[in-house]
Amino acid sequence: MAATPTETTERLEGLDILRGFALYGVFLTNAMVSSRSLEEAVAPPDLQNLADASQGISETIAWAIFDGLLVTKFVAIFSLLFGMGLVLQNERAETKRQPFAPIYRRRLTILAVIGVLHGCLLFEGDILLVYSIVAAVLFCFRNLSARALFGMSLFPLMLGLFLALAWTLLEHLDQASEYAESDSWFKSMLPSATFLEMLMIRPMEFLGWLFLSSLLSFNCRVVAFFFMGAAIMKCGWIKPQFVNWQRNVGLVCLAIGLTMEGLSVYWTLSIESPSLGLSLLRTVLDELGSVILSFGYMGIVLWSVHRNLLTRLTRCLAAVGRTALTNYLLQSVILNVVFMAFGLGLHHQLSRVQVLVWFSLIFVAQIIISTLWLSYFKMGPIEKLWRAQTYRGVTKTERSS
Repeated sequence: MAATPTETTERLEGLDILRGFALYGVFLTNAMVSSRSLEEAVAPPDLQNLADASQGISETIAWAIFDGLLVTKFVAIFSLLFGMGLVLQNERAETKRQPFAPIYRRRLTILAVIGVLHGCLLFEGDILLVYSIVAAVLFCFRNLSARALFGMSLFPLMLGLFLALAWTLLEHLDQASEYAESDSWFKSMLPSATFLEMLMIRPMEFLGWLFLSSLLSFNCRVVAFFFMGAAIMKCGWIKPQFVNWQRNVGLVCLAIGLTMEGLSVYWTLSIESPSLGLSLLRTVLDELGSVILSFGYMGIVLWSVHRNLLTRLTRCLAAVGRTALTNYLLQSVILNVVFMAFGLGLHHQLSRVQVLVWFSLIFVAQIIISTLWLSYFKMGPIEKLWRAQTYRGVTKTERSS
């Protein structure tokens, strides 16, 4: 019996809502790093170059929101969801006594192709290719117990922390300055490029990001959260009967994560030349705080869903979550239109506050469009293409049997 695609009635609404919520944070993060050079995006604003004190305050707050609440937190949630989805699809296939491996391999192959095209043509920080590779690794361990999967997740998590500390040490010793300067020069070429120049520059930058993200903690954390997500799904902790546990985890992780991220942001803003010890401590707070805060976000969202709180908002997020791949790719198109020279050319023209506000409004438009789309169709256009290619050659009789 062939594997069948997931029907709407089989979907877990909480996962769709989490996916839509995560997509909002990813959009704001990608918008901020696309609006200016990466080095400037991750660093506090230079107050000397701002017009007045009030602008300095607003820009500092916007940067603190970006650094403390957005960066890496929502990619982490997406990674958790992908790990959960693998286990969920595997369990459903086993329940129906359907072969899962060949369908899932084809699904990942198509996702990898989409990721390569996305990274080379639309957004050099693409995550889909990395996701397809990590999912292929997790696939080999999908039948392990939740405890084993969680234990395996700790190794890449600790490796990522070690890499982050190593980079902090290099930066403190000024041994990474030459690379940083060359990277800034290279990235500054893309926003001013013509369309044809972009077709040549972006693939190289995409390869550069794949290499760099593997040296940073970024890809290590993706692997860790994939395995954690698989462990969570096997435990069933996202189900409604665990709503009190979700609330408690959400509140505790929010409190701890916000405190750690708050201290990291405060020290970054208040200490111009920190000692090596303080720099390393700040890195630990930022790395671990972002992990904990991600679980805080997830717990609170699931608690709100299962307690039927903010139902209109969650219903809207679910619509975006059900069309997440289409919306993710559309967001990259929007970023090109807004910031590239062959579009509106607004790179470095928008303040941090304007980026957060305007792209939040664009996301509201995505919610409206997604809701309207799903009132006529069962899935987004890219999701339909992905599904059609995944199940190509599988007859309708085999799908329904």
